[in-house]
Amino acid sequence: MDRLVEKAVESGICCGTLVNYGNTGRLDHFVEIAAHQGCIALITNGRGGGGRVAPFGGREGVMGTNPIAAGVLTGEGSPFVMDFSTSMIANGQFFQALTNGLALPPGFVRDKNGKSITSPANFMDGGTMLPFGGHKGYCIGLLTCLLGALNGDFSTDDSAMRGMYMQVIQMDALIDCEQYQGFVRSFLNFVQAANPASGFNEVLVPGQSASRIRDKRLEDGIELPDAVFQQLVEWGKKLGVEIPS
Repeated sequence: MDRLVEKAVESGICCGTLVNYGNTGRLDHFVEIAAHQGCIALITNGRGGGGRVAPFGGREGVMGTNPIAAGVLTGEGSPFVMDFSTSMIANGQFFQALTNGLALPPGFVRDKNGKSITSPANFMDGGTMLPFGGHKGYCIGLLTCLLGALNGDFSTDDSAMRGMYMQVIQMDALIDCEQYQGFVRSFLNFVQAANPASGFNEVLVPGQSASRIRDKRLEDGIELPDAVFQQLVEWGKKLGVEIPS
């Protein structure tokens, strides 16, 4: 991302891909890097020809959770940051529920027979995840694959592919950065001024909630579920690392 920003500052826009990479975790961190340097960033991470996400209207897993992320500086406070999987639940959220023995909301996953289930444990036996928003999330998930395939790392034999596509636009290449941020801030303030719906205290914009959580955890620390802490202790013993109680 640092290299993309550097080249975008030189030429106005820069695109890149990644090959031969493993689990990516959070993408929002990387779009924030670009946003704080006066750029707009887009990242898609597509996997096809495998995975546990079923296509709209299908029963077998043919794609990964295929996330998409974007970041825009807003002139004050936290940047506009979106980062979400195109499946109903991200892998990290799923394994968190599995580790802690929590039930999933209905309509998130199905068992190997195509029946809707709420048990993460039952899902592990050949289950599939569903795309968010029906055919709309399915389309976006496919788009991440098509963009990711620009890295050339795909096989027509088994239709397997995995690729990350990144695009960085320097705002000054199209519009004065301060002018744009002023408009963005005004627009987001207008959106947030909408009356909250029943069950909500306020209207938030993408990135705002995560920024608040980060500030709180920097001040108070990060709480670990007991199950996760016990796993750390067990791995510490295997690797000869003492975990403080």
